[in-house]
Amino acid sequence: MKATHITVVLLLAFLSYPCHSQFAPESFGDALSKDIVTRERVAWEAARNKDKAGLAALLSEDFTEITEDGVFDKTQILANLDHLTVTSYSPRNVRVKKLAPDAVMLIFQVTVEGNYDGHDFRADSNAASLWMRRAGKWLSVHFQESPVPSVTQDAPKK
Repeated sequence: MKATHITVVLLLAFLSYPCHSQFAPESFGDALSKDIVTRERVAWEAARNKDKAGLAALLSEDFTEITEDGVFDKTQILANLDHLTVTSYSPRNVRVKKLAPDAVMLIFQVTVEGNYDGHDFRADSNAASLWMRRAGKWLSVHFQESPVPSVTQDAPKK
């Protein structure tokens, strides 16, 4: 499995409580933004701690995740926690986009290090995490990430 799928498993999501300043919800102005950023961080922590029940509670039943490795549903993401050990993750440049009263998207970059089935990895990704309020509860419904292009790649041609 590729490193980008591994970071996706983390979801959504972010830092441990002692180190949560990179996903610091206090840096976002309004209560809704703070709440969604906090939920994203909690989702990442649940993945880091292999807390399937905690992560499952944050994901909608129709949750979908897209990476360069494919399209994955909630069951597949939770099953991947058996193979994944995250040693660190560092989100940055977190932006909150309110799409509708019941839909908020987080856009950010994240670096994740860990191990997947005995193979160490480090992945730098661009990510988007969509949260929606359903039956009065905010849930993650979609997560997508793509690798940050390396600096050695050619610049796009005009």
